Amino acid sequence: MLYATKEDFGIDPTDVSKLDDSIVAFTDVISDPTLAIDQRKDDSIKVSQTIDAIRTLFKDKLDVLMRSFEVNKPSIFDLYRLARAIDVNGSVYALTA
Repeated sequence: MLYATKEDFGIDPTDVSKLDDSIVAFTDVISDPTLAIDQRKDDSIKVSQTIDAIRTLFKDKLDVLMRSFEVNKPSIFDLYRLARAIDVNGSVYALTA
């Protein structure tokens, strides 16, 4: 039987050692807390932008659409209005016309 050796592939022990060092360095970079902090900062900005887009959609589209239920289906409109009153800081948003 033929077995391949490290020398057949041009690998010597220093290459293996360099690879081990590179893996350790890579793991250190990945687990670096400053990277996690930077990622969290970016995610917070994206979350804020997404929430603003959702609020704009509600204000410009859904609030206007739900006004059509005010006369025909007042119970649905009241439930919607109550649901819209819930805000992060407890304030009530007025529906747009």
